[in-house]
Amino acid sequence: MDAERVTTRAQEVCAVIVAYDPAPQLLGNIKALAPQVAEIVVVDNASGPEGRRVLAEATKLEGISLISNTNNLGIAAALNIGVRFARDRGYPWLATFDQDSTAPEGFIAALLAACNACPDLSRVGLISPRYRDRHTGRISSYAEGDDGPYAEVFTTMTSGNLVRIEVFNKVGFFAEEFFMDCVDHEFCLRLRSKGYRLIEARDAELVHGLGRMTLHRAFGRTFKVFNHSPLRRYYNARNRILVYRRYGLQFPRWVLKDFTNLCRELAGILLFESESLAKMAAVIRGLSGGFVGKTGKYDGRL
Repeated sequence: MDAERVTTRAQEVCAVIVAYDPAPQLLGNIKALAPQVAEIVVVDNASGPEGRRVLAEATKLEGISLISNTNNLGIAAALNIGVRFARDRGYPWLATFDQDSTAPEGFIAALLAACNACPDLSRVGLISPRYRDRHTGRISSYAEGDDGPYAEVFTTMTSGNLVRIEVFNKVGFFAEEFFMDCVDHEFCLRLRSKGYRLIEARDAELVHGLGRMTLHRAFGRTFKVFNHSPLRRYYNARNRILVYRRYGLQFPRWVLKDFTNLCRELAGILLFESESLAKMAAVIRGLSGGFVGKTGKYDGRL
């Protein structure tokens, strides 16, 4: 078993941060992450002038590489650029981050420590953290238990994950046809379908902002409201259906649970969000697009 242990040295990990019109907050997030990894590559999806100024400042920091796309290729394509960057340089691990995620001191070490505590290490393809919402302070967990330094997860968000580079050779890269949304869950289900384990490090906590989440009480329940744009709602609905179509027979319980969550989100939109009718129209268009198998970047108007 000792021969299978993974290192906790920063030299073993390359991080990728996907950027699109980043705020100056990105510089602080990079400075927090940089001492924990060997190298950071920022993949920019065609930011505007303000975002490019922030990225220009980022490149002045040590150990930072910038890859600028001339067009917005979507979250999955940007992540895949980071995968190839890390693989070409021989890193065994890739850490994936959104531009607004903050990794506190010891974050990467906590992810690797959880992996070390897990038996049958060779089957662990992904280690995820818990998430503290930047707006509400609420901690979210995708874990199915809480009985040690790690717990099993079925799917999780992309930001803050530590992924073994070799799994991309075996299961493929992130699904670029999704463009954005559900890229994380599709990849997790694909890993599971190939026999990999996904675990959550109980001592790793990422500060993250999922939309502009607010909490509301109604009918004796608490609703998490994300306040996403209509376009984001289109992608979320469309890609959820695409995931259900791909994995519904293999993972029906997960699909049922996620569909229940979708219904709660839709109730939250109608009850608490602004532009609720426009967002619901986008959801309907997304659902219909998913049922007919539409993929890629949305090219119409919402």
